[in-house]
Amino acid sequence: MKKPKKTQVVPDMLDYHEVIKYIEQKYNIETRGYVEAKSKEKKRNRPYLDYWHWLLDNAFSEMGNPSSQNIPIYNILNDEGWAPEWVKEITTIIDKEFHKDLEDGGELQVWVSW
Repeated sequence: MKKPKKTQVVPDMLDYHEVIKYIEQKYNIETRGYVEAKSKEKKRNRPYLDYWHWLLDNAFSEMGNPSSQNIPIYNILNDEGWAPEWVKEITTIIDKEFHKDLEDGGELQVWVSW
């Protein structure tokens, strides 16, 4: 899979779903149900960790379909106690792959549409 480029719809933003699809395939992880990719515990004992829902609850502004959102990469990685470790792990991968696309404040502006 090729690394996503800025969207045709909004030329200065990356498509959120393409970013997630790319890192999931490249790093063999699941961002929805993240623990399942890392845990050997029985399924019933695993918490459900969903990066999308964490962003909705903690980072994104009012969500609309479609909308532009900012993933606050630097805040997630540097604000101790705000984001749990599993969120930081996924965010670190996004930062590694898309660091050149970050805004001056350390945010990744993404286009969200479903």
